Amino acid sequence: MLPPQLQKAWVAECAQACIDKEIHPELLQTTSVRLGQDICKQEAEFQQKRARHIHRSFAEFIGEPVESIDPRDIPLIGIAGSGGGFRAMVATLGSYRAMHLAGLAQCVTYDAAVSGSSWAIAALHTYANGNPLKVLDSVHEAMKTSMFSTANLSEFITENDGMAKRLLSAAKAVFKTVSVPPLSIVDLYGALLFRKLIVQHLKQDDDKGPSLQLDSRWVRLSAQSAAVDQGQLPMPLYTAVRHFIGSDDNDPDKAQLSKYQWFEFSPYEVGSIDHGAWIPSWAFGRPMVDGHEQFKIGEVHFGGILGAASSAFCASVKAMIMEIYMAVPAAVRSAMDPLLDRIEHGTEIAHPIPPYTLYNPFYQIASSTAELAELGSKPLLSLMDAGMDNNLPFAPLLRPERGVDVIVCLDASANIEIMPWFARAEAWASDHGVERWPWGVRPVRQSMNKRIRDDNIRCVVFDQPVALSPLPKPKSLPRPVTVLYLPLLPNPNFRNPGFDPETADFCGTFNDKWSSEQVDLLADLASFNMTQEIERIREAVKVAYKRKRAHRLYHEGL
Repeated sequence: MLPPQLQKAWVAECAQACIDKEIHPELLQTTSVRLGQDICKQEAEFQQKRARHIHRSFAEFIGEPVESIDPRDIPLIGIAGSGGGFRAMVATLGSYRAMHLAGLAQCVTYDAAVSGSSWAIAALHTYANGNPLKVLDSVHEAMKTSMFSTANLSEFITENDGMAKRLLSAAKAVFKTVSVPPLSIVDLYGALLFRKLIVQHLKQDDDKGPSLQLDSRWVRLSAQSAAVDQGQLPMPLYTAVRHFIGSDDNDPDKAQLSKYQWFEFSPYEVGSIDHGAWIPSWAFGRPMVDGHEQFKIGEVHFGGILGAASSAFCASVKAMIMEIYMAVPAAVRSAMDPLLDRIEHGTEIAHPIPPYTLYNPFYQIASSTAELAELGSKPLLSLMDAGMDNNLPFAPLLRPERGVDVIVCLDASANIEIMPWFARAEAWASDHGVERWPWGVRPVRQSMNKRIRDDNIRCVVFDQPVALSPLPKPKSLPRPVTVLYLPLLPNPNFRNPGFDPETADFCGTFNDKWSSEQVDLLADLASFNMTQEIERIREAVKVAYKRKRAHRLYHEGL
């Protein structure tokens, strides 16, 4: 039975699927909000199962007898995929292909992503079952046409029978007194992304174009838990941010108080890293008040999550200006510097394109902290691309309770050499009391650039701090997280030494139409760089293992 505000004639066609228990078996369950910084019970069990599952693969990767390795000592490895649109997606797949062939991918515990790399991770954790070769085959076919082309949009509208248009008009007529999430361009964008990248494209022998296959399970994020439950695949961690502007009335004078708050989406939970507030993934999208659901509707469509995770076009006016600033030559940037100083504070909080908005699962949640009370002050929650804050997903991987030991950064950002991702990660670590961050490390320093460019190094290892920690002195010396940084750069030893993703037009962040040759060129470069550095990575992982083992034995008094 639908709640009263949904009992309208159009619901039979437009919303009945949202309450169909055969389509959404999660409707049989009642949910509640979980508060706390700890990882959930399912994830804790996953970590143990994953360690047992990768035991032999890890031993083979570091070249040690399997019987000599205690699964408790296997370092938790997290991949940090960057934003960068379709360039990041293809490069991430190329890197994964090389990691898969080298045996590194089989040792990973977490797949974290921002924006474009989310699409690669999503495909790996749906129809591909962890196989990057399978994703690349589909991408070759899917990228031949633009998802924004007239033909593709016409097919999309026909397939969905004009549903979105009717929903828009019906929602305005029906929900006059009920706060409802507005449909936006992000919803359409997410649906198009889902059709292009999660619907598998299979090449056919004739010229009719690829055949499309979709397992209906993949419309739900929670369905990705099937392989995770047994430790067969790493846990995917998708990300987005909420823009907290520092005031309830959007006062531009208070814009200097604004900040981005990180949210993560796993097959088990969705929630705020900054606030420690969580809801089961299968219940994400239900209207909640004070931690209790108001009525049951089906899990939010995974396409919506993909749209939110990669909605860079929802940036603030200031962020858009900075995108232009970063894209122009250095001489032009110098001329723009005086203009940037005159940008008003209000441009930091003005978002011309509204972000992805849905029911706030933490609305009116009882809390003893002002921060959580503020999060729950509005019935709707708006989320956008986490690249607004950091184009690498350090936040979910640096959570102390998660215990990640090695972070492999696959950075396919534009303007890599001037981006402040490590400085921002360090600031986040300081604000959140992350003692294990290797303080002071920066891959874009002049001395480091020389190693990367002149010495053709494509993986820089940071496993020790080079500056004092800003945090209070801990009771015991923490083990630093090992950070491996692999920037997407040209390589003079690659089959096409002149190919530079930074300058190649087809590698533009928002270009979604590529030839098969272009997909191969970028994926092959990323694979080549990863393969070139695999021994350096292997040694860093082995050191992390020995360090973790020594730490355990010391605390056990052995």
